Amino acid sequence: MIHDSIDIARRSRANSKNTSNYIPSFTFPTLIDFAYDDPLQETRKVDPRTGLPATNVVGLRGLEWALFINDNWKVRRNLTVNFGLRYENHGSPTEINNQLRNLVLGRGAGFFESLVDARAEIVPQFYPTDWGNFAPRLGFAWDPGGKGRSSIRAAATVWPSTASL
Repeated sequence: MIHDSIDIARRSRANSKNTSNYIPSFTFPTLIDFAYDDPLQETRKVDPRTGLPATNVVGLRGLEWALFINDNWKVRRNLTVNFGLRYENHGSPTEINNQLRNLVLGRGAGFFESLVDARAEIVPQFYPTDWGNFAPRLGFAWDPGGKGRSSIRAAATVWPSTASL
């Protein structure tokens, strides 16, 4: 008997509105650093196109979907093997107000050379969609005595690493 499942879609939404005041946020690791006005970090929302302070209304959207098929095969009276295949698609997050930003590497032979000319830019999607998220599964159930009083079961799967919104 073949079992199947379709997880049609999971839509995710993450909305935020940045404050309209242009005062940066400061992080001080200790009280002494605060007294000396020596911050560890200064954060300020800016428009990467102009470098000016910005108020952003961000609307992140994501779409995920999956398919699964599984079959059980009774090899002998006391041994059943099951196998299946799952496919998942975790689409790259998009932004409805054209405000999605990411680090875009510059030209260079290696990563560090590309990092020298890197810049923050508005991008259509956060990362490329991975279309190869297949997860094969294999398992068995064995009754060593053949009388239905005990069983030994094992299963394994290969699960792809995915990122979600």
